[in-house]
Amino acid sequence: MTDENQLPQGWSKWSRFPTGWNPVKEDVWAYMAPKERKLWRQDQWRENGGDGEVPTFEPTPLFFYGSLTVPAVLKRVLGLREEPVLRKAYITGFKIKLWGPYPALVPLSPDDTLNIVSGAVYTVQTEDHLERLISYETKNYRLVSGPIKLTDSEPEGSNEIAGMTFIWNSDPETL
Repeated sequence: MTDENQLPQGWSKWSRFPTGWNPVKEDVWAYMAPKERKLWRQDQWRENGGDGEVPTFEPTPLFFYGSLTVPAVLKRVLGLREEPVLRKAYITGFKIKLWGPYPALVPLSPDDTLNIVSGAVYTVQTEDHLERLISYETKNYRLVSGPIKLTDSEPEGSNEIAGMTFIWNSDPETL
């Protein structure tokens, strides 16, 4: 598994939940009603070292680099009525390796020279949508947070935003 010390500068593990806790358990999650999910999340939060209530969800930009850059795919995964608006973007400090036919982001090794991964950003609006994305990506990927550079930024806006992306959740050498 990629150690936090191996992540590129500016990137860190997603700190919303305690270390090692995945808010979506695929074998249980799909069968729970929303109220049960909330109670289960609170129990898991406390059992894994979280203090107080589970943090309130805030809309979060996510960087995608594979099939989720296709609006029709993202629409289906999130259960949206209309195609989502994606913005062109890139991140640095990672490279793409393949896990079979699936792309997987891994931190650059010292001998790598190319460090730009192109993709798209979508701002996830609800916790349910984030849970769907985590489930779609499976336990083979994990979220990290860091800087995302927009390539279509408006003149008055900044071209760098804070967001998250899914990276490979195991040893990069296994790819």
